[in-house]
Amino acid sequence: MTYQYVKAVDDETQEVLAIGRFQSGLPEIYKDGEWKPEGYMYSWQMDGFLENITEAEALKLIEEQKSPQLQVA
Repeated sequence: MTYQYVKAVDDETQEVLAIGRFQSGLPEIYKDGEWKPEGYMYSWQMDGFLENITEAEALKLIEEQKSPQLQVA
């Protein structure tokens, strides 16, 4: 299957808010460790909130979300 991968980024903090993909026009979002259907991604796409990314970049972002964050005391 060929997917179009996208991400939504907060303009101020540059934090990745969502990682998604489209396959044959059907939107999915990576949430809670799995890909789930998400219809609201159409709105984000139409409003210009999504940036196209490569599959490799999407996988890297997913791995970064899984890894524990260092906390500053």
